[in-house]
This record gives sequence, structure tokens and C-alpha cells, in this order.
Amino acid sequence: MRHPIDSDHWLYRKSPEDWLADARVELRRGVDLVDRRDADKCLPRLRAAVHCAFNAMLASRETLDERKGASALARLRRIAASDEFDAATRARALWLIEARRFGEGEYVLRSAGEWHLLREAAIALVEFAAERCEP
Repeated sequence: MRHPIDSDHWLYRKSPEDWLADARVELRRGVDLVDRRDADKCLPRLRAAVHCAFNAMLASRETLDERKGASALARLRRIAASDEFDAATRARALWLIEARRFGEGEYVLRSAGEWHLLREAAIALVEFAAERCEP
């Protein structure tokens, strides 16, 4: 049985479907920014997309581990370190963690291939969470 909407709860203020819709909006925005090579804005959007998607997965479950409601970056760190996820999922989370800024808006992304990996990592993590939402 799914938890009812609760406007006072950090997770249950939205339905899993609403969290996934938000994730897909953030993902579209992030992918567009990756395609335009806008480093200052793409990484936060892609991380937010993954965060919303994993909120959808949590909101669809009957029980909730309250510790899982951390920031997007903290959640990515937990995914990267957890045996709960397969190696490919952990690697994608690590990619989104390590693509961080140095100095004023400079990212560690040097080649088109790295931009592609960043985009694909976010897409795969959002879909991973969406597939695991319980009905």
C-alpha cells in the first residue's frame, strides 16, 4: 500500500509519479545544458534529476528509511558506495560525483566523450530508479 500524500513530509509531499515527472523535467533541462556545454548549470540539474527519481522510488515503497532523504550529492555518494546497486549504477553515480567544479565554473570535462558520459550517466540513473518504483 502506497503512503498517502502528506504536504508536511519531505518525501510524501509528492506522489511517486510527481517525483518522476520532476526528475524528467530536470533531466531534459540538464541534457539540454550538457548539449550546449553549459558547465555551470548542467551538473546541478542532472544531479537534481537523479535525486527526484530516487525520491520517486522511495515514495513508492511501503517503508521508508529516513536517512535516505539527504541532498542529491549525498544520495549519489550513497549509491556509489552501496552494494545494493550493481557495478554499472555505482559507476554512473561516481561519474556524477567526480565531475565537480574547480575554480570559477571550470569542470573536469575536457572532451565531448566526457560530456556524453555525464549525460548518459544521469539518464541511466533516472531510468534505474523509475524502473524500481513499486506500483
